[in-house]
Amino acid sequence: MTIVRAIAAVSRDNIIGINGKLPWHLPSDSAHFRASTTGGTLILGRLSYEDDGGPLDGRSTVVVT
Repeated sequence: MTIVRAIAAVSRDNIIGINGKLPWHLPSDSAHFRASTTGGTLILGRLSYEDDGGPLDGRSTVVVT
């Protein structure tokens, strides 16, 4: 059985990103994302992949364009 998880982040004013970055910096959010995705596979758009600087450690990456 395959488990699929979706993680979405939206600001209170419905912003998902500004200039390729999140509009906030919350270490607890980053830690949750890391813990939830390490050992799994990320599905990212090309721009998100490039903005992150390439593949993230401990995760497989699929880039969708």
